[in-house]
Amino acid sequence: MKQRLLPTFTLLLTAVLSLAILLPASASDRELPIYSVDTAQKVCAISFDAAWADGWVR
Repeated sequence: MKQRLLPTFTLLLTAVLSLAILLPASASDRELPIYSVDTAQKVCAISFDAAWADGWVR
């Protein structure tokens, strides 16, 4: 009985941990802005969020 219990427990634990790792990563479809990019050049970029209060306007 112990010989069958250990592989079953190991397989179940592996499945649960895999789901715990994969689900949060796949549940997020939200795109995030790029705040910085590594470059050798000294450059500056300015942007404006024209839809800043879009969520508050009806």
